[in-house]
Amino acid sequence: MDGLAIILEFESDKRSEIEKDIYSEERGFVDFNILLPCPQELEEQVAGSPEDAGVRLVKDHEKSFDLNSPTIRDEIREFIELNKKEEYFLRREQFDEKDMESVINSVIAYQKYGYGNWLEFKRDKWGVSQNAFVYEGKKRSKAKGFYFVTGWSIPTGWLQVLSAKWPDVEFKVYAKALMEEESRGGYVKLYIFKGGDYNCAGSVKRKF
Repeated sequence: MDGLAIILEFESDKRSEIEKDIYSEERGFVDFNILLPCPQELEEQVAGSPEDAGVRLVKDHEKSFDLNSPTIRDEIREFIELNKKEEYFLRREQFDEKDMESVINSVIAYQKYGYGNWLEFKRDKWGVSQNAFVYEGKKRSKAKGFYFVTGWSIPTGWLQVLSAKWPDVEFKVYAKALMEEESRGGYVKLYIFKGGDYNCAGSVKRKF
């Protein structure tokens, strides 16, 4: 499945407060960072194969480093050099000093946040790898809902956190693949989120 077009709707007398968790005035549309902000340090990390390999090596060895140590970068370098034979992307000839520095940065980020880069954080916390995009210039539905687009799947993690924060509110999520404009006869998937849980309510008719 390619990108998904989504409509998020709900009814509540606390709408104005709930919308502050969903809609960013700065972005002008939905923003997952409001409820689940990705640390800037993770945004700056490279999400590449050598970096993933370095973090995986640390996990496999259950290794930890003192973030306050003035020699932490040297300690991580020594650990990587000693064990890099276990990971293809660390032992291959193309692995150079620039890669090593990037791997060290990712390991430090992992020690701080439990994630080596923005991609790991967003997939785990949000349920998708990127923030919301605008859907064909549309921002609000007639029922005061929000239009947006995500890649591959609905932002399950973000929606669970949103619905857990507002447990008395039922959030309806209508989703359709961007490539399925007419092929489903106007039917889209409906998901219901409430109290941190959710279920797929099946296919319903809904015009986007």
